[in-house]
Amino acid sequence: MSLEAEYYFENNTVKARKIVVITKNDIREFIIWDTAFTKESLLAEVTPYGFGLHGLYDDARGSSYTGKADTLCFVLKK
Repeated sequence: MSLEAEYYFENNTVKARKIVVITKNDIREFIIWDTAFTKESLLAEVTPYGFGLHGLYDDARGSSYTGKADTLCFVLKK
C-alpha cells in the first residue's frame, strides 16, 4: 500500500512529492523534489559558480530555443 501527497512552494516552481510505502514489515518514506526553472533563474543559480551559457535549446535533441517549449536544455561551460 502507498500514500502520496504533493506540496508546492515558491509560486509553484518547486514541487515536493511525498510517497509513503507501507508493507507488512516496514514503512518507508520518499520525497522527490522537482524545480521548474526559467532561463534567467537557472543562469542565476549557476553563474556564481563560474558557469556560463554555451548553448540553449528547447529540448535535449538540440531544437532551436524558442522559449515556448515545456523543457529547457542548457549547455554550460566552466
